[in-house]
Amino acid sequence: MSEQSNNQTKQLGSILLVTGWILCIIIIALLYHKSLYCAKTPTISVNQSETKVIIPISFDSHYHLQGQINNKTIDFLIDTGASKLSISENLAKKMNLAFGQTIFVATANGNVSGYLTKLPNLIIAAIEFHNVPAIIIPSMSDEALLGMNILKKFDMSQHEDNLILLYKTKEHP
Repeated sequence: MSEQSNNQTKQLGSILLVTGWILCIIIIALLYHKSLYCAKTPTISVNQSETKVIIPISFDSHYHLQGQINNKTIDFLIDTGASKLSISENLAKKMNLAFGQTIFVATANGNVSGYLTKLPNLIIAAIEFHNVPAIIIPSMSDEALLGMNILKKFDMSQHEDNLILLYKTKEHP
């Protein structure tokens, strides 16, 4: 075998080795990305005495839960720092919510104006609430915050990377 063909073989071998490593790194990165950023679904269990919701931590280190306002599905960010359920102006318009009295709200991003509203129907984890006070915040991005006016109705605990919400069913006489 000539020296030129030996060099070509070594060069081809080096190219294949580098290509193999690059493919391995890409596959590992995709698997890691998928494990981090895929939506993790909350577990909801309902029995006669309670509803238990186990919410896994999200890729952004927050807890998210899907619910419904006026029969329209919406994603909530669990926010124990929000005194009331808060919704963006854009989402409020999509849900035909009434814009009530103007108020000023202290948020993590400073003081902003907002509007009081009431949600005729709110469903969180198969639990239905009616006439829920909420705040419409025009400067908020397209999201909704599940605030303490709803969260206080649950017993909350955190275990490992899960937030556990427990809603006790009220006994009717």
